[in-house]
Amino acid sequence: MSRNPETNIQNELLVESSNVKGLTLFRNVVGGFKTIGGGFLRCGLCPGSSDLIGYREIKITPDDVGRTIAQFVAVEVKRESKKSGETSAQAEFRRRVNERGGLAVVVRSVAALRLILGDKK
Repeated sequence: MSRNPETNIQNELLVESSNVKGLTLFRNVVGGFKTIGGGFLRCGLCPGSSDLIGYREIKITPDDVGRTIAQFVAVEVKRESKKSGETSAQAEFRRRVNERGGLAVVVRSVAALRLILGDKK
């Protein structure tokens, strides 16, 4: 296990998310590094994007012919002992995702994510 508590929680969430029907999460590393040629390469979705991103299946109402769609999911992981430690970019990213019909949350444990998703396990 990593010495970083947030990394440990992220790893637990990735493993446990495979047990949540219809949920798929991926690790999103945001940052950048210098290339051998001296350029700079950015990685991840965008500054402020959540630690884990993915989608969950949602059944549309009968008015929409009962088709299933994927809802964008963004999970920001914080360790238990840390108050918030979030940046304004992280809060803005979550606000924008939620505003547009996605699900963006902050969690401190697998149990918290299960509660948010309504998973009874």
